[in-house]
Amino acid sequence: MDSAVVHPNQAAALESLSAAIDGMFTAGLAPTNGADATAMVRELESLSSRIEAAKVDLLDAVDIRGLYGRDGHVSAKAMVRHVAKLSNPVATRRQRTARAMRDMPVTQAAFRYGRIGSCQTHRLALAHANPRARDAVIDNEGAFATIAAKKGYCYFDAKVSDFVDRIDADGTRDTNQRSHENRDAKLVQDFDKA
Repeated sequence: MDSAVVHPNQAAALESLSAAIDGMFTAGLAPTNGADATAMVRELESLSSRIEAAKVDLLDAVDIRGLYGRDGHVSAKAMVRHVAKLSNPVATRRQRTARAMRDMPVTQAAFRYGRIGSCQTHRLALAHANPRARDAVIDNEGAFATIAAKKGYCYFDAKVSDFVDRIDADGTRDTNQRSHENRDAKLVQDFDKA
């Protein structure tokens, strides 16, 4: 880590985090029984979610403060994608989540403290990205955060999908109807003069 360009408090926190990860690998990741395995999986996933929340928060801070332009990047997403060597889908998901968290403080807090996973948070951010469902998703984010904390991903995904489908029942129909109405076909008779 290039701590010379990072604020001393942030550098110290990153160094502590790095040392803790080193300590985890030194201690080993071989649980002795099923209960240990379950506990380790839960704890590691919770910590991973917290780190993912920090990455989302960082992208959001770069975006809000316009810090991406220094090196000629057009957006925070482009900067993070380049610097972190991310795929475009991962950078897009992170940006979408950052934007959603601005409107969903309950979900953001649960994500930051590892009570809900990154998969659930990203799924809720995808629902938030639907402009026809956004307000309803924001209004119900507390309930979604509770479901995400208590149930598995498949159950959560089904609940969010069902909710968005009910709110936006005509969403795809509107697009299809507009395509149908914009169709224009002509038949031209061309007589061969030969």
